[in-house]
Amino acid sequence: KQILRTLQTKIIDGQKQLGAVRAQIQGHEREKRRNELTLREIDSLSNDVTLYKSVGKMFLQMDHSIVVKDLKKEINESSEQAKVLEKKQKYLERDLDNCTTSLKDIMHHSRG
Repeated sequence: KQILRTLQTKIIDGQKQLGAVRAQIQGHEREKRRNELTLREIDSLSNDVTLYKSVGKMFLQMDHSIVVKDLKKEINESSEQAKVLEKKQKYLERDLDNCTTSLKDIMHHSRG
């Protein structure tokens, strides 16, 4: 019975962690898409257009090249973080599957 409780607790915790990781992945992908759209819009503008970047409650005038460089950096960071989280997601899914299989085996053998 102790093993059952341990497995059930591990499954519940794994499901919570998996949900949190999936939410984080979605957040990074959403951020990446937003930055890609912004970059596409900025690329369609001429280089002499004045650009501003939000810094806290104010806006700073920035050079076109700096804004583009910052957006590309943020896109790369979001992609990298999403990749790391996807690896964690796969690990959690495997762990959850193993725990579920173990729980089913224990339940099957205890009834048999």
